[in-house]
Amino acid sequence: MNHDIEHLTKAELTDIIANARTDIPKLLSHISQQEAVIREYQSTIRNMDALADSIRFSEPEKKPQTGQVVDEIIRLISELEKKVGNIT
Repeated sequence: MNHDIEHLTKAELTDIIANARTDIPKLLSHISQQEAVIREYQSTIRNMDALADSIRFSEPEKKPQTGQVVDEIIRLISELEKKVGNIT
């Protein structure tokens, strides 16, 4: 399709407008869904960061056992993998 608007026929312009009326709401909906997924990613990443900080700044006698840390990291990674699967 020719993108020079001056050379478009009335029928071509009408077709472009009709497509835009259906495509734009679909695109906005898709963008909204992707924003929700990004917020989920950010939440999981914040949880991982908080876990790292809690280990880094806790007193030596209060530090969690290595196994507990590993289990929590695995849980957070699994959570993130599930979220990635939601958009692929």
